[in-house]
Amino acid sequence: ALVKGAHDHDVGLLVAGALVIGAAVGLVAGNLARPTGPDHPDEWDPRLTELVAFVEDVKGAPFEHPVYVEFLDEADFDAERSVADADLTDDDRAALADAEGMLRALGVASGDVGLLDAFNKLETGGTLAYYDDVEDRIVMEGTELDVPLSVTVVHELTHAWQDQHYDLERDLPDVGAEEAFRAIAEGDATRVEDAYIAELSDDDLAAYDDRSGEQLEAFDTDGVPALLVADESAPYAIGAPFLDVLAAGGDEVEVLADVFARPPSSTEQLLDPVAYLDDDPPAEVATPGVPGGGEALDEGTFGALSLFLLLADRLEPMEALAVADAWEGDAYSFGRDGDRACVAITVELEPVDVGEPDGARPATEAMADWVGQLPDATVEVDGSSVDVVACDPGPDVDVEVIGRSEEVLGYPVVRLYLLAEFVAQGMDLEVAGQADRADCLITGFLGAITVEEMASDEADEGRTADLMEAAVEACAP
Repeated sequence: ALVKGAHDHDVGLLVAGALVIGAAVGLVAGNLARPTGPDHPDEWDPRLTELVAFVEDVKGAPFEHPVYVEFLDEADFDAERSVADADLTDDDRAALADAEGMLRALGVASGDVGLLDAFNKLETGGTLAYYDDVEDRIVMEGTELDVPLSVTVVHELTHAWQDQHYDLERDLPDVGAEEAFRAIAEGDATRVEDAYIAELSDDDLAAYDDRSGEQLEAFDTDGVPALLVADESAPYAIGAPFLDVLAAGGDEVEVLADVFARPPSSTEQLLDPVAYLDDDPPAEVATPGVPGGGEALDEGTFGALSLFLLLADRLEPMEALAVADAWEGDAYSFGRDGDRACVAITVELEPVDVGEPDGARPATEAMADWVGQLPDATVEVDGSSVDVVACDPGPDVDVEVIGRSEEVLGYPVVRLYLLAEFVAQGMDLEVAGQADRADCLITGFLGAITVEEMASDEADEGRTADLMEAAVEACAP
């Protein structure tokens, strides 16, 4: 998932949901976006003809018009995707420093984070091409369209197709809806990319695998907070199996058209397709005041996915996922309490127990447990509402960072893939009893898998079979 393309719509996301600092987003968007787009070419670059035809065949409709394609050498490509320190204004530096303070406050970074360097690593190290939906163009790293680059170009061509048919620049109500829409766009493009890979010859597949391995090995995430890496991967990792679940139950072209016409309203619906099918919107939550009564530097919503990644860094992953499933809405504000940067968060949770069958406790209690492990934070629980204030301990304080966000992302991803398989076998998620049985099977299976096993590149098929057999027995009607 790390060797992939990207389109300009996602540039500037420094961290999931609530951690997006507006000034930093504006900084990057201003560096990459241009005020007007060029006229469309009359014809496709002849090197892309077969790839265009493949995307049109999979998507079930032609492109409305060709788009420009640029081939750049590595240095020029990296310059397009990165921001130079010399280009930063004082306001930009202040915004990045504030964002680093929020990361420390939430216990996912320590010391001098170096957020600009982290951002540049993520934007250049894991990207071979991107679709720019401002200029309506595809930009590639490399001057030769070899097999590995062709795979990525199929992904980016899919974004161009989406933009022409579904409008990637559409207005969305809030950050949560934007993140969910990005995930279905990336998930759709990933599924088309996978379909292209499935048709490669053995020799071409070997070439692709070799290049992917080299790219992953060269992808330098040293010093990048694990939460940022997980956030960069999440739309691709979550979006594809979410669409698999929906497509398994109907005509794929029609299902995808319906999803883009009515995208998920929050990342909670991405994690739980049943909530999407039930059209369960997030609750409106009043934005808490800035601690100390200071001026807000940023405000918005975390969302269920960001909440899961934060909680699962310190709690048991399946308990954290159950809390995310109980998410009904949230709001946050970020500002200064005197000299300290602090974030205030209000989260509304369903009144359910998590951590079952062993150690069951209210979702609010589990979240309070997470707050208690942060470096400088307080929590108040009032019924189903959890109010958190977490402050930056400063770069000189050694914050205990667990850093397993990348690994725990596998839990909701595998849950979606298993759900898609059950639907493909005839399970109807809109029938309560069947949805409950699917939840029982998946929870029992994933609850027995350790974080180390989830992070392993090698699956133990025997253990996997044993765990699923045990889940089937435990969930017998």
